[in-house]
Amino acid sequence: NLNPLLDARLGYFLAVEQRFGKVIGVEIGGTYGKLAGTDNQTSGSGNSITSFTTNFQSQIMQGQLMVTFNFDGVMKGDPAVSPFIKFGIGYMSVNTSTDLKDANGVAYNYNKDGSIGYQQTYTVGGVPTTSFVTQRRDYKYESSMRNSASGSLVIPMMAGLDFTFGKHMTFLVGVGYTYC
Repeated sequence: NLNPLLDARLGYFLAVEQRFGKVIGVEIGGTYGKLAGTDNQTSGSGNSITSFTTNFQSQIMQGQLMVTFNFDGVMKGDPAVSPFIKFGIGYMSVNTSTDLKDANGVAYNYNKDGSIGYQQTYTVGGVPTTSFVTQRRDYKYESSMRNSASGSLVIPMMAGLDFTFGKHMTFLVGVGYTYC
């Protein structure tokens, strides 16, 4: 991929938490986002050269119910920064598509040199002529990849720091792992 920014996509996460006591709470949350990738590979062995190109975009939606452990309730005073740990259960849905055709519905033909195009033969004055027609990806992921699993139960886990700004505003920084 010549420009890695073409694979950048946004994601969103929203959650609401209710605490029971100083430390334990329950959180319900959801995630929506997209992932994308492009891979152009060329490998060779002896006189044989193999080219492989693939691309995808996946729409991801996840809902989850988590048990939270917030340690600001056991710290002295009203801390501006406190650790947290969360784990729970959820459901993740994935819808993956690929960009196999250009805007005119013509399938992409990836050449060994990395270019995209095809040979077109036509007749001019009774003489057959061949020319190379260059294609450009339109980045419209029109072909569904429905053969893959589309949803699964997941076990999300997260740990990090909670930064408090006033009574009702927090900013979380952490790492998460979702087991599928």
